[in-house]
Amino acid sequence: MKNLCDGRLKRVVIQTAMPGMDAILAEVMRFRPPVEGTPFVVGVAGSVAVGKSTFAKALAAAIAGRLDIPKVEIVATDGFLFPNAVLAERDLRRRKGFPESFDVASLRAALTADRKSTRLNS
Repeated sequence: MKNLCDGRLKRVVIQTAMPGMDAILAEVMRFRPPVEGTPFVVGVAGSVAVGKSTFAKALAAAIAGRLDIPKVEIVATDGFLFPNAVLAERDLRRRKGFPESFDVASLRAALTADRKSTRLNS
């Protein structure tokens, strides 16, 4: 979706009717696995407080509704930030939210488990 992640995306998110969602869905579906029922992951990236969660909710609703895919899950990355004590120990408090402040191994395990349709105990 790189070509859709410029200034146009922000306008799409702000508009309540989200008229650009059809184009975004078409781009997402270009990468959908060809085998029916195979899970796939769509990542939404951006700076702090730009509307990633709002956009993810709208995209999930559109995928479930318009594309008739019954199971769509949103995995928020906030739950994979290292605890504040760990960030302080590693002198990363000012970098909270940056890639180095995340427990990437746990995030990878969660996404792998989700793709295999299993559950993690958290």
